[in-house]
Amino acid sequence: MAVGIPSPTDSKSTALGSESPPSPAVATKIGEAKSGEESALRPLALSPFSRANTYELYAANGSKKLLRLDFSSARYEILDAQGQSTSGTFAEDVSEPGTYVFANPRIASGTTAARFRVTPGAVVGAFPFEKPWSNPTSYPVVPFVAANDFVTEAASLDGDYNRFGIGLNSNGTAESQVVPLRISAGGTVLEMCFDAAIYRVSQCPAASKRSYAVTPATYGVWTATSSSPADLLQFRMARVNGQNVWLSGGWTDTAPDTHVFRVGLRSTADWAAMRYVGAANDQTWGNNTLGFLSATRADLVSEGAPTTDQELPITPPPSTAPAGIWGLDGADRFLVMRNAALAVVLGARGTAQQGYIQVNLFKENASIYRLAATSGARPELRLDMVGRSYTLKDPSGETLAGTFAPDPAEPGTYVFASPRVTSLANTARFKVVDNVIAGGFPFGVTQSATPAYAVQPFVGARAMEMTASGIEGVYNRFGIDVSPTVSSSNIQQFRIFNNGTGLVRCMNNTIYRIELCPSGDLQHWTIDLSAAVAPGSIRMVETANPTNYAYLSVARLAGQNIFLIAGKSLNDPTQAVFRIGLSESSAWPAGVGHGLATTGSWGRVQVYADHSTRAVLLPDGTTSNTYNPLSAMTADGPSGMRAIYGTNGTYFTMQGAKIFALVGANNASTGGYLQLSLMD
Repeated sequence: MAVGIPSPTDSKSTALGSESPPSPAVATKIGEAKSGEESALRPLALSPFSRANTYELYAANGSKKLLRLDFSSARYEILDAQGQSTSGTFAEDVSEPGTYVFANPRIASGTTAARFRVTPGAVVGAFPFEKPWSNPTSYPVVPFVAANDFVTEAASLDGDYNRFGIGLNSNGTAESQVVPLRISAGGTVLEMCFDAAIYRVSQCPAASKRSYAVTPATYGVWTATSSSPADLLQFRMARVNGQNVWLSGGWTDTAPDTHVFRVGLRSTADWAAMRYVGAANDQTWGNNTLGFLSATRADLVSEGAPTTDQELPITPPPSTAPAGIWGLDGADRFLVMRNAALAVVLGARGTAQQGYIQVNLFKENASIYRLAATSGARPELRLDMVGRSYTLKDPSGETLAGTFAPDPAEPGTYVFASPRVTSLANTARFKVVDNVIAGGFPFGVTQSATPAYAVQPFVGARAMEMTASGIEGVYNRFGIDVSPTVSSSNIQQFRIFNNGTGLVRCMNNTIYRIELCPSGDLQHWTIDLSAAVAPGSIRMVETANPTNYAYLSVARLAGQNIFLIAGKSLNDPTQAVFRIGLSESSAWPAGVGHGLATTGSWGRVQVYADHSTRAVLLPDGTTSNTYNPLSAMTADGPSGMRAIYGTNGTYFTMQGAKIFALVGANNASTGGYLQLSLMD
């Protein structure tokens, strides 16, 4: 299958779409060095930033600048060759550890695509750079790659590369460029294939191949010169996370009406599943998972808005094309290349997507989640999504390790392998959506006097909200207490207020909205964000009874909060305590999710406006299906809850932050039952 769209006049339909070789008249547009642009910028002695945190920046608006970062003061500065600069502060995104958000007056309120991540030798991100030829001047957020570690030995340049790039023209049009290239002879010879189809350099038609002599310039810059036709270009070879990355951009004095941005990666046939994070020049920031069959990108468009997920099929290249360029989308609208440093997506030539580029930085395979389980456990879970392994570490120091595998019958669900699971069917599973994970694991049974294990639900996150204003709000709360002799449920609404320092909840057996709760049934707590015993934990103490306290955490997903408490009762260490709170909202979205119940059953839940269904796998290997009609709460009740009055008892449900929760009413038959599902 072809990957890319050849030009209409090209007859080589079996090869990847690229570009025609330039005529001698326009050959200077290929050379991306503007006269003087590689000259030294403002002396570092005049800047408060250290040399180690200074980077040569190449931006997708076709400009080259200098980026300086100071992590001690969380400040940055971006300068151009004329010494003009813009500066400001940056802060880590609590929902995406390792990602930092730029603050700049050019950024419209709420825009979040202006971010960056750091890796050895480079910074990859997006910033509001000036749009070329805009009048009045505008500042769209576009990707950049900034590096401070460069190849300076010619022999280290050698290798086959694929180079993606875009060109921005003064008439408002944009172009895509794909150029396979080879550097050989100890870094002294550069061959590039400029053809309307994308060929490997070894199979490039002679008329489309151009050879250059490579010589070192200054400041890590290399100059490549061709005599037939006459052409000159300059580039840097950055070392990004140990990988060679070609960087070039700018414009030439002879072709000032075209600004270009080029990124090149070594060609590789290795295509293991990997995750990346980065930006596109449509002003989005997202997480990319690239696999053998498909690529999934979760885009964050603006603060508070939900992420938009898109899954596109991936197609391998034909035999004549470089092994490292794959087609993305069944219509071959995009091309993708990647290595252990970057993944770059380009809009294919001849399509409406030409001129689109996306630059993503490799994301550490392993993610650490802090869990809250209905067993009362509060462990740390480390997942290696590429190696398919996990490590579970309890606060006591006990560590468990194992593997997990995808469930082929339920894409997106993974099954834990553990010797603790002895049932016929293994319901120890999990799903991940952005920052949040939910599922079940064979935790120790709190109520057992001797070691015993049972698969129990958990919810966790990679990062917790730790700002006072960030935890404020009204929450609906489901809780269960399970002891050796009795299980109970509690269903309440509460509010965190006073800049995150106070909490009030309704203790009445009737489920009231917090503002309608009888004053005598209000229980008051104080919150101290500074009294943490573990990362992400917040201490809350009952005002009237300071000996009664708990540690909570607040995760955030889809612009909403998830309040979590898990532990053992202060009065009875054999009693497990679990609480989950979701932000109050009148919205009741329909959707599909998966999750576990305290009975150990794993199920697929389908939520509708007036009912829900659940297809269940039980630990004994049997399956069943349930249908639950949903009834609105009373006029005094929370708008974000629904009731189920079924033949098997009364239950309550709530939604928020992509969590669907169901709890049994507080009585002998349903008390202590809880079901947690993470919605797709």
